[in-house]
Amino acid sequence: MTQYLGWRSIFFLNVLLGVIVISFVILRLKGEWAECMGEKFDLKSAVVYSFTLLLLMYGFSSLPGTLGIILTVMGIIGIIVFILVDTKVDNPLLDMDLF
Repeated sequence: MTQYLGWRSIFFLNVLLGVIVISFVILRLKGEWAECMGEKFDLKSAVVYSFTLLLLMYGFSSLPGTLGIILTVMGIIGIIVFILVDTKVDNPLLDMDLF
């Protein structure tokens, strides 16, 4: 396929496959979604978690340098902050009882 259409055609094949799978899920799995029962979304934990992942990924990708070390340490601190924030809310983003 790449010989005739180029290497970019691989990505178009994935888009086509994704559309087929999403269509199948929407049409065949009606009524399978579990609704939350009055639970609120924990926005504070989600923001801390997202920021922590950003710090860790960017820190690990530039680790040989000083900036990479600083960002990785900040990401590790972010994990600790996330655990502290997430254990104090009624509806946690990640249930710590699973661990």
